[in-house]
Amino acid sequence: MSLSIIFRALQTAEKAHRGQVRQFGGEPYIVHPIAVAKLLSTVSGDLEVITAGILHDTLEDTKLSEVGLGVLFGSRVLALVKEVTRISTHADGNRTVRRALDAEHYGKASPDGKTIKLADMADNLKDIAELDPGFAKVYFKEAAALLPKLAGGAPDLYNKVFTIISNYQRSGS
Repeated sequence: MSLSIIFRALQTAEKAHRGQVRQFGGEPYIVHPIAVAKLLSTVSGDLEVITAGILHDTLEDTKLSEVGLGVLFGSRVLALVKEVTRISTHADGNRTVRRALDAEHYGKASPDGKTIKLADMADNLKDIAELDPGFAKVYFKEAAALLPKLAGGAPDLYNKVFTIISNYQRSGS
Protein backbone atom coordinates (compact mmCIF):
# COMPACT_ATOMS: atom_id res chain seq x y z
CA MET A 1 0.00 0.00 0.00
CA SER A 2 1.30 3.43 -0.87
CA LEU A 3 0.61 6.99 0.15
CA SER A 4 -1.66 7.31 -2.88
CA ILE A 5 -4.51 5.99 -0.72
CA ILE A 6 -4.17 9.09 1.47
CA PHE A 7 -4.33 11.41 -1.52
CA ARG A 8 -7.37 9.55 -2.89
CA ALA A 9 -9.05 9.80 0.52
CA LEU A 10 -8.36 13.54 0.69
CA GLN A 11 -9.81 14.03 -2.79
CA THR A 12 -12.84 11.88 -1.97
CA ALA A 13 -13.51 13.60 1.35
CA GLU A 14 -13.06 17.06 -0.17
CA LYS A 15 -15.53 16.24 -2.94
CA ALA A 16 -18.02 14.56 -0.58
CA HIS A 17 -17.91 17.43 1.94
CA ARG A 18 -17.77 20.20 -0.70
CA GLY A 19 -19.97 23.11 0.29
CA GLN A 20 -20.15 22.00 3.93
CA VAL A 21 -18.70 24.22 6.65
CA ARG A 22 -17.73 23.46 10.22
CA GLN A 23 -20.58 24.25 12.56
CA PHE A 24 -18.34 25.92 15.13
CA GLY A 25 -15.84 27.76 13.00
CA GLY A 26 -17.31 28.32 9.57
CA GLU A 27 -14.23 27.04 7.75
CA PRO A 28 -14.55 24.45 4.96
CA TYR A 29 -15.44 21.08 6.49
CA ILE A 30 -12.38 19.34 5.01
CA VAL A 31 -10.26 21.13 7.65
CA HIS A 32 -11.62 18.69 10.27
CA PRO A 33 -10.80 15.39 8.47
CA ILE A 34 -7.32 16.73 7.74
CA ALA A 35 -6.83 17.59 11.42
CA VAL A 36 -8.01 14.09 12.41
CA ALA A 37 -5.58 12.53 9.94
CA LYS A 38 -2.71 14.63 11.32
CA LEU A 39 -3.50 13.48 14.87
CA LEU A 40 -3.69 9.86 13.71
CA SER A 41 -0.35 10.13 11.95
CA THR A 42 1.26 10.98 15.30
CA VAL A 43 0.21 7.62 16.76
CA SER A 44 -0.04 5.29 13.76
CA GLY A 45 1.75 4.68 10.51
CA ASP A 46 -1.13 2.48 9.31
CA LEU A 47 -2.27 4.10 6.07
CA GLU A 48 -5.72 2.49 6.26
CA VAL A 49 -6.30 3.94 9.73
CA ILE A 50 -5.27 7.40 8.53
CA THR A 51 -7.45 6.96 5.42
CA ALA A 52 -10.44 6.00 7.57
CA GLY A 53 -9.74 9.04 9.73
CA ILE A 54 -9.96 11.28 6.68
CA LEU A 55 -13.21 9.60 5.65
CA HIS A 56 -14.68 9.19 9.15
CA ASP A 57 -17.65 11.53 8.63
CA THR A 58 -18.49 10.66 5.02
CA LEU A 59 -21.13 8.01 5.74
CA GLU A 60 -22.73 10.18 8.40
CA ASP A 61 -22.65 13.57 6.69
CA THR A 62 -22.45 13.08 2.90
CA LYS A 63 -24.07 11.15 0.10
CA LEU A 64 -21.16 8.69 -0.13
CA SER A 65 -22.55 5.20 0.38
CA GLU A 66 -21.09 2.21 2.17
CA VAL A 67 -20.86 0.40 -1.17
CA GLY A 68 -19.07 3.34 -2.78
CA LEU A 69 -16.68 3.70 0.13
CA GLY A 70 -15.93 -0.03 0.08
CA VAL A 71 -15.29 -0.05 -3.66
CA LEU A 72 -12.99 2.96 -3.45
CA PHE A 73 -11.02 2.02 -0.31
CA GLY A 74 -11.61 -1.63 0.54
CA SER A 75 -13.32 -3.55 3.29
CA ARG A 76 -11.01 -2.59 6.16
CA VAL A 77 -11.33 1.15 5.62
CA LEU A 78 -15.09 0.75 5.26
CA ALA A 79 -15.25 -1.28 8.48
CA LEU A 80 -13.23 1.35 10.38
CA VAL A 81 -15.42 4.19 9.12
CA LYS A 82 -18.55 2.27 10.12
CA GLU A 83 -17.08 1.72 13.61
CA VAL A 84 -16.95 5.50 14.15
CA THR A 85 -20.19 6.40 12.37
CA ARG A 86 -23.09 7.39 14.57
CA ILE A 87 -25.78 4.69 14.53
CA SER A 88 -28.57 6.54 16.33
CA THR A 89 -31.34 8.46 14.61
CA HIS A 90 -33.85 10.97 15.91
CA ALA A 91 -36.39 8.14 15.99
CA ASP A 92 -34.36 6.51 18.78
CA GLY A 93 -35.30 9.20 21.30
CA ASN A 94 -33.84 12.30 22.88
CA ARG A 95 -30.18 13.31 22.71
CA THR A 96 -29.31 11.45 25.92
CA VAL A 97 -30.74 8.18 24.59
CA ARG A 98 -29.09 8.64 21.19
CA ARG A 99 -25.67 9.39 22.69
CA ALA A 100 -25.93 6.29 24.90
CA LEU A 101 -26.67 4.12 21.84
CA ASP A 102 -23.75 5.64 19.98
CA ALA A 103 -21.44 5.20 22.99
CA GLU A 104 -22.25 1.48 23.12
CA HIS A 105 -21.48 1.24 19.39
CA TYR A 106 -18.14 3.07 19.74
CA GLY A 107 -17.26 0.91 22.73
CA LYS A 108 -17.43 -2.17 20.50
CA ALA A 109 -14.99 -0.69 17.98
CA SER A 110 -11.58 -2.19 17.32
CA PRO A 111 -8.54 -0.51 18.88
CA ASP A 112 -7.96 1.25 15.54
CA GLY A 113 -11.58 2.41 15.44
CA LYS A 114 -11.31 3.73 18.97
CA THR A 115 -8.13 5.56 17.99
CA ILE A 116 -9.94 7.26 15.10
CA LYS A 117 -12.79 8.27 17.41
CA LEU A 118 -10.30 9.69 19.91
CA ALA A 119 -8.65 11.80 17.18
CA ASP A 120 -12.08 13.02 16.10
CA MET A 121 -12.97 13.94 19.68
CA ALA A 122 -9.67 15.71 20.30
CA ASP A 123 -10.21 18.01 17.32
CA ASN A 124 -13.90 18.60 18.06
CA LEU A 125 -13.33 19.31 21.76
CA LYS A 126 -10.71 21.93 20.99
CA ASP A 127 -12.97 23.72 18.52
CA ILE A 128 -16.16 23.55 20.57
CA ALA A 129 -14.47 24.81 23.74
CA GLU A 130 -13.17 27.85 21.87
CA LEU A 131 -16.11 28.64 19.63
CA ASP A 132 -19.33 27.61 21.43
CA PRO A 133 -19.00 27.83 25.21
CA GLY A 134 -22.71 27.21 25.73
CA PHE A 135 -22.79 23.93 23.80
CA ALA A 136 -19.38 22.99 25.20
CA LYS A 137 -20.97 22.33 28.60
CA VAL A 138 -23.18 19.62 27.06
CA TYR A 139 -20.55 18.26 24.68
CA PHE A 140 -17.79 17.96 27.28
CA LYS A 141 -20.12 16.10 29.64
CA GLU A 142 -20.97 13.66 26.84
CA ALA A 143 -17.29 13.30 25.93
CA ALA A 144 -16.36 12.53 29.55
CA ALA A 145 -19.03 9.81 29.64
CA LEU A 146 -17.83 8.35 26.32
CA LEU A 147 -14.11 8.38 27.07
CA PRO A 148 -14.00 5.17 29.19
CA LYS A 149 -15.60 3.28 26.28
CA LEU A 150 -12.62 4.25 24.14
CA ALA A 151 -9.99 2.68 26.38
CA GLY A 152 -7.97 0.44 24.13
CA GLY A 153 -7.43 3.15 21.55
CA ALA A 154 -4.02 4.79 21.20
CA PRO A 155 -2.90 5.74 24.73
CA ASP A 156 -1.41 9.06 23.58
CA LEU A 157 -4.71 10.18 22.07
CA TYR A 158 -6.70 8.82 25.01
CA ASN A 159 -4.52 10.88 27.34
CA LYS A 160 -4.83 13.93 25.09
CA VAL A 161 -8.65 13.76 25.19
CA PHE A 162 -8.59 13.07 28.93
CA THR A 163 -6.39 16.15 29.45
CA ILE A 164 -8.59 18.39 27.29
CA ILE A 165 -11.68 17.29 29.23
CA SER A 166 -9.94 17.61 32.61
CA ASN A 167 -8.60 21.08 31.84
CA TYR A 168 -12.03 22.19 30.71
CA GLN A 169 -13.66 20.83 33.87
CA ARG A 170 -10.98 22.42 36.10
CA SER A 171 -11.48 25.78 34.42
CA GLY A 172 -15.07 25.71 35.65
CA SER A 173 -16.46 26.32 32.18
